[in-house]
Amino acid sequence: MKKPIVSVIVITYNSEKFILQTLESIKLQNAKNIELIISDDNSLDNTVELCENWIEKNKYNFLKAIIIKSKINTGIVENCNRGVYSSKGEWIKLLAGDDFLKENYILNTVKYINNNPLAKLIVSKVIAFKDTDTVLFEWPKYQLPKKFKSQLYLLLNGGFIKAAGVIVKKELLIAVGGFDNSFPLLEDDPLWLKCILNGDKFYYNQDASVYYRIHDNSISNPNIQGLDNSDFINSLTRFKKEKIFPLMLKKKMYFLYLQNQFRMFINKKIRQNALKPNTLYVLCLINRLNEKFLRVYSYVVCYFIIERVNFRKLVFRRV
Repeated sequence: MKKPIVSVIVITYNSEKFILQTLESIKLQNAKNIELIISDDNSLDNTVELCENWIEKNKYNFLKAIIIKSKINTGIVENCNRGVYSSKGEWIKLLAGDDFLKENYILNTVKYINNNPLAKLIVSKVIAFKDTDTVLFEWPKYQLPKKFKSQLYLLLNGGFIKAAGVIVKKELLIAVGGFDNSFPLLEDDPLWLKCILNGDKFYYNQDASVYYRIHDNSISNPNIQGLDNSDFINSLTRFKKEKIFPLMLKKKMYFLYLQNQFRMFINKKIRQNALKPNTLYVLCLINRLNEKFLRVYSYVVCYFIIERVNFRKLVFRRV
């Protein structure tokens, strides 16, 4: 069998409502050398049956089309890894079972790959929507930085890359050990960090787009995975403490470190409903400031005066 250029791995869990739209968007790519893998994490609805019937009718549109079924629910990270390690393609495109590809995504991506032989990590435009008629936003809203240091800074600060838009060379995924099982509820940022630290930066392909659906039943929603939202928060907090904050200090990104420590504290207070209304108002104003030093300075002042906390203990505590 001819080796596929791209393996499209669809990640599903109770995805019956949107999975057929996702699969049809892949079939309509009109691109050759595509391998389709559906990795299901023990769905309790009709997802598997819908996928099996669809594959039976459409398998001849692909070099290979299979569904991997887990007997237990393992979480999104392990589900992604099952798909990756079962794939044969040179490039891996993961797609949630409620998102879909814009027309000619594969063709435009392969063209970009051929024109950028050094690229191993490519991100495209992401169009977020709530239904087919309501576009919420398009990402990125700014020009993606090309320098490695700038990308690392934005990644450490959080929210740098939208996972729906990423396609990764398989050799890079294998080299960094795949998705990080240490953080089973976080499939994106831990992987991007490993790739960046491996010396591979993101390339931006403006000619390809992915539609990212935002809804309460999203596969990335920890509540839908049968988990309490606190599990996700705890996993994210642990990732920051074990990976992000030590790296900030190692790279001497002290302002960024302080800013993120403060942000994590405030988010915790918000979840606990422990912030005064005046505090929230001041924080909203601060967040609109763009100059880095002024923002951090304002954080410190607000934190020390309004909340009356031991600032020295916060800054110099062991990470």
